[in-house]
Amino acid sequence: MNDEFFITEKCLKFILEAARNFYPNEFLALLSENDCALSEIYIIPNTILGDTFSSLDLWMVPIGINTIGSIHSHPNECFTPSRADLNFFEKYAINLIVKKPYKSIKDVAAYDRCGKRANLCIKNEF
Repeated sequence: MNDEFFITEKCLKFILEAARNFYPNEFLALLSENDCALSEIYIIPNTILGDTFSSLDLWMVPIGINTIGSIHSHPNECFTPSRADLNFFEKYAINLIVKKPYKSIKDVAAYDRCGKRANLCIKNEF
Protein backbone atom coordinates (compact mmCIF):
# COMPACT_ATOMS: atom_id res chain seq x y z
CA MET A 1 0.00 0.00 0.00
CA ASN A 2 1.36 3.38 -1.01
CA ASP A 3 1.79 5.56 2.07
CA GLU A 4 2.90 8.70 0.23
CA PHE A 5 0.72 10.81 -2.03
CA PHE A 6 1.33 13.97 -4.00
CA ILE A 7 -0.89 16.97 -4.66
CA THR A 8 -0.34 19.90 -7.00
CA GLU A 9 -0.07 23.33 -5.43
CA LYS A 10 -2.99 24.57 -7.54
CA CYS A 11 -5.23 21.75 -6.29
CA LEU A 12 -4.17 22.34 -2.68
CA LYS A 13 -4.88 26.08 -2.93
CA PHE A 14 -8.34 25.39 -4.36
CA ILE A 15 -9.15 22.96 -1.55
CA LEU A 16 -8.01 25.37 1.16
CA GLU A 17 -9.97 28.25 -0.37
CA ALA A 18 -13.10 26.11 -0.78
CA ALA A 19 -12.90 24.98 2.86
CA ARG A 20 -12.62 28.61 3.98
CA ASN A 21 -15.54 29.66 1.76
CA PHE A 22 -17.87 26.87 2.91
CA TYR A 23 -17.07 27.36 6.61
CA PRO A 24 -18.89 26.84 9.00
CA ASN A 25 -20.20 24.00 6.84
CA GLU A 26 -18.06 21.13 5.67
CA PHE A 27 -16.73 21.03 2.11
CA LEU A 28 -16.84 17.69 0.28
CA ALA A 29 -15.55 16.73 -3.16
CA LEU A 30 -13.84 13.93 -5.07
CA LEU A 31 -10.29 13.91 -6.41
CA SER A 32 -8.46 12.47 -9.39
CA GLU A 33 -4.84 12.46 -10.32
CA ASN A 34 -2.75 13.43 -13.30
CA ASP A 35 0.98 12.70 -13.59
CA CYS A 36 0.92 10.85 -10.23
CA ALA A 37 -0.43 13.82 -8.25
CA LEU A 38 -3.87 14.78 -7.02
CA SER A 39 -4.76 17.55 -9.41
CA GLU A 40 -8.47 17.62 -10.19
CA ILE A 41 -11.42 18.30 -7.93
CA TYR A 42 -14.96 17.19 -8.69
CA ILE A 43 -17.80 18.91 -6.89
CA ILE A 44 -20.73 16.54 -7.22
CA PRO A 45 -24.35 17.78 -7.64
CA ASN A 46 -26.76 17.09 -4.75
CA THR A 47 -23.93 17.03 -2.21
CA ILE A 48 -25.25 17.97 1.21
CA LEU A 49 -22.96 20.17 3.31
CA GLY A 50 -23.73 20.76 6.98
CA ASP A 51 -21.89 22.06 9.99
CA THR A 52 -21.38 18.57 11.47
CA PHE A 53 -21.67 16.32 8.41
CA SER A 54 -21.52 16.09 4.65
CA SER A 55 -23.12 13.61 2.28
CA LEU A 56 -22.28 12.72 -1.30
CA ASP A 57 -24.88 11.42 -3.77
CA LEU A 58 -22.83 8.72 -5.49
CA TRP A 59 -25.51 8.39 -8.19
CA MET A 60 -24.54 11.88 -9.35
CA VAL A 61 -20.85 11.07 -9.96
CA PRO A 62 -20.36 11.37 -13.73
CA ILE A 63 -19.56 8.20 -15.63
CA GLY A 64 -16.01 8.16 -16.93
CA ILE A 65 -14.24 10.21 -14.28
CA ASN A 66 -11.49 8.28 -12.55
CA THR A 67 -11.76 9.35 -8.94
CA ILE A 68 -9.12 7.99 -6.60
CA GLY A 69 -9.82 10.13 -3.57
CA SER A 70 -12.05 12.30 -1.48
CA ILE A 71 -11.62 15.59 0.31
CA HIS A 72 -13.70 17.03 3.09
CA SER A 73 -13.20 19.75 5.64
CA HIS A 74 -13.78 19.75 9.35
CA PRO A 75 -15.11 23.04 10.73
CA ASN A 76 -12.84 22.68 13.76
CA GLU A 77 -9.13 22.17 14.42
CA CYS A 78 -9.23 18.36 14.44
CA PHE A 79 -8.03 15.83 11.85
CA THR A 80 -9.56 12.83 13.60
CA PRO A 81 -11.86 10.95 11.21
CA SER A 82 -15.31 10.00 12.49
CA ARG A 83 -16.74 6.48 12.14
CA ALA A 84 -18.72 7.77 9.12
CA ASP A 85 -15.50 9.19 7.65
CA LEU A 86 -13.73 5.84 8.04
CA ASN A 87 -16.61 4.01 6.35
CA PHE A 88 -16.51 6.47 3.45
CA PHE A 89 -12.69 6.18 3.18
CA GLU A 90 -13.05 2.53 2.12
CA LYS A 91 -14.25 3.68 -1.30
CA TYR A 92 -11.08 5.58 -2.26
CA ALA A 93 -7.30 5.07 -2.18
CA ILE A 94 -6.63 8.51 -0.69
CA ASN A 95 -8.82 10.63 1.55
CA LEU A 96 -8.02 14.12 2.75
CA ILE A 97 -9.36 15.96 5.78
CA VAL A 98 -8.78 19.71 5.99
CA LYS A 99 -9.01 21.48 9.35
CA LYS A 100 -9.14 25.10 10.44
CA PRO A 101 -7.57 27.52 9.76
CA TYR A 102 -7.38 26.13 6.17
CA LYS A 103 -4.11 27.97 5.41
CA SER A 104 -1.47 25.44 4.27
CA ILE A 105 -0.61 21.79 3.73
CA LYS A 106 -0.12 21.59 7.51
CA ASP A 107 -3.91 21.86 7.75
CA VAL A 108 -4.43 18.77 5.56
CA ALA A 109 -4.24 15.16 6.72
CA ALA A 110 -4.15 12.25 4.28
CA TYR A 111 -5.52 8.78 5.01
CA ASP A 112 -5.57 5.56 3.01
CA ARG A 113 -8.74 3.53 2.58
CA CYS A 114 -8.14 1.73 5.88
CA GLY A 115 -7.94 4.99 7.81
CA LYS A 116 -4.15 4.83 8.21
CA ARG A 117 -2.43 8.22 8.09
CA ALA A 118 -0.38 8.75 4.91
CA ASN A 119 2.15 11.37 3.84
CA LEU A 120 0.99 14.15 1.55
CA CYS A 121 3.57 16.19 -0.37
CA ILE A 122 3.27 19.07 -2.79
CA LYS A 123 4.40 18.18 -6.30
CA ASN A 124 6.09 21.02 -8.13
CA GLU A 125 4.37 21.97 -11.36
CA PHE A 126 6.41 23.02 -14.38
